[in-house]
Amino acid sequence: MWVITVLSAGQVVLGGGAILAVVGRNTGAQAVSTAPSARPQVTETDPAKDVFQVDDDSSLVGLSIGGDQIGVAGDSVTGFILRDLEVSDAAKSGLYLSGINSGTISGNTATLNDEGFYVKWFHSGTMIGNMATSNSSHGFLVGGQYGNGFKPNYFTASNTATFESNISSDNIGQGYDIEGMPKTGSGPNFGHRNASNDSF
Repeated sequence: MWVITVLSAGQVVLGGGAILAVVGRNTGAQAVSTAPSARPQVTETDPAKDVFQVDDDSSLVGLSIGGDQIGVAGDSVTGFILRDLEVSDAAKSGLYLSGINSGTISGNTATLNDEGFYVKWFHSGTMIGNMATSNSSHGFLVGGQYGNGFKPNYFTASNTATFESNISSDNIGQGYDIEGMPKTGSGPNFGHRNASNDSF
């Protein structure tokens, strides 16, 4: 897998106009940081490459990402933040994460990808207020096929995850293809005009 930008643990990428709460390392003082300039468009023209790979406690906020294999990827990461991202035209998934142990995925939009959001082994974390529209497969996929056969890639039995207030519309496949159940229960997650499963 080729990745254009691999974030380091604790690294923050903040798009123009985006807001991020920060805490002083030595003082513990809290403040709000607003990035200057306009929202950036990050484009990769090689569909064999991923644009971003997140690490523990890293953040991607306020970016438009497109033209890639996977817009944002992560593997067994904790404490990350993915917020206010617009991911489009990915040959595979807009956002793909495997083994979420904690983290926040909120306020993101995935459009015109193969899958909008694809998560495997959802142990803990929050996925709230995201939108998947006009993707050529599923809007939101948790679990699914892996390798040569079915694997339990879902909300794990002892998970502490939250999955709610997401919207999935106009996707060619299912709006929500979800295996297992988040600790907080299903929904409310809404949508319309998908091939099936407009809600979860």
